[in-house]
Amino acid sequence: MEQKYNGRTLNFYNLLKEYEIEIPIIQRDYAQGRKDKKELRGNFLDALQNCLETGEQIKLDFIYGSIVDGNFQPLDGQQRLTTLFLIHWYAALKENKLSKDVKDLLSKFSYETRITSREFCHSLVNENLEITDSKNLIDELIINSNWFFLSWLNDPTVDSMLRCLKDIGLKFSSIENLWDKLTGSDSPISFYFVELENIGLTDDLYIKMNARGKQLTPFENFKAGFQKEIQDKNWDENKDLKDSFGIKIDNDWTDFFWQYFRKNNSVDEALLRFISAANMVHSCVVRTI
Repeated sequence: MEQKYNGRTLNFYNLLKEYEIEIPIIQRDYAQGRKDKKELRGNFLDALQNCLETGEQIKLDFIYGSIVDGNFQPLDGQQRLTTLFLIHWYAALKENKLSKDVKDLLSKFSYETRITSREFCHSLVNENLEITDSKNLIDELIINSNWFFLSWLNDPTVDSMLRCLKDIGLKFSSIENLWDKLTGSDSPISFYFVELENIGLTDDLYIKMNARGKQLTPFENFKAGFQKEIQDKNWDENKDLKDSFGIKIDNDWTDFFWQYFRKNNSVDEALLRFISAANMVHSCVVRTI
């Protein structure tokens, strides 16, 4: 069946107004807050901090998935969406914007990977918390709250969220009008949202894309950096969406390598070897011309 691509530029606030965002049970845990992702997390948060302070626009590449029973289930973009959710919650808390309407809106983001992840997200939005001193670390405030269950610390997603929130508090506490900057019509943070139709989000496809429960591989980190390079240099500017690098590598190319070069339910190593070989050949050809 032919796949259809329906894409448009959105920010997190507008996406949440339009859909409930549900991280499906087959997805990996939230990884950007892991201890070994400090540099990756820091670079991402620094980029967001800079654009919010300067007003410079930033596009967070593609976020895509399917609409299931009215809920958006991301196939790619879970990590970025979760970090954006945490930043929006922090902004609302910091600036006393957590009205009933805002709580209802932020409650539309949920995790289905574990019950504890879902309960934590719900409690984070709906339970009372107050920043009385800017020097207080936000993760400690949460853990010391009477609604926080210490058993939640055993959930890798909750543990990562708390670590990321700590960094968010340190980096974003001095930004004035943070909530308005995130949610306004001229918000500098956006992404290209793609709703995939007829893709069939089976467990097998999620295994191909995510290798559930594993940390980000060297290839996934390379792919993210390469996609940013493509975006910065506008290499995909004149291509149809279906022919862009982000769509090709996560669909047609992954399907091909999955069929012929899969190893341990992963094609990352095969794709990385192929791209490395192609780059070496290209370098040799350029040098001989």
